[in-house]
Amino acid sequence: MILAFILRNKVGQGSKLRKSSQIITFSCKESPKLKNVAFLSASCYMMYMHHENEMTAIILPCACTTIKKASRAITRLYDGSLSVVGLTSTQLSILRRLFRAGPDGKPLSRLAEDLVMDRTSLYRTLTPMKQAGWIVIENAISGRAKLAKLSNEGTQIVERATRQWESVQTSFIETFGFERWKELTEMMSEFTEHAISLERSLPK
Repeated sequence: MILAFILRNKVGQGSKLRKSSQIITFSCKESPKLKNVAFLSASCYMMYMHHENEMTAIILPCACTTIKKASRAITRLYDGSLSVVGLTSTQLSILRRLFRAGPDGKPLSRLAEDLVMDRTSLYRTLTPMKQAGWIVIENAISGRAKLAKLSNEGTQIVERATRQWESVQTSFIETFGFERWKELTEMMSEFTEHAISLERSLPK
């Protein structure tokens, strides 16, 4: 028998589970000595929760794993299309941000914030882009901030990559559904803001 119990009340040997107790199915082995569902074998995974909301969250798929799986799948799709012009979806996202920023460029700190990237990952991504001549990194006029700007070569590759992006974007959205994508976009924006808010509230 495959069992695991979330006990919301203390259960003693030989006693029966009270009505308020919850039983959840998981992969484990039933002990042959199990009597009146009071004991489970050591191979059982036993969880003790005190709030139904927490219990519900525990039995749902992992939010992080689910989003990462979707991210990897969509990244492969877009990267495959953009490989024709020698770009990745992450690189194009950065170039498009700088394109919108105009000739004044964008502070690296702001760029990292906009892309929800830590600065180390951003700098690592920018290095080959700078070497390829797509971007220029300069010191700001005042202060110690550094600015990233799009070069002429960067503008040209954005224009070439945009055609590939439009193709894969159109294909994905049309097959997925316009309304479904609009709803998902709103949900993902809320999801991102919620995750960032929770991260900031964690003790340092």
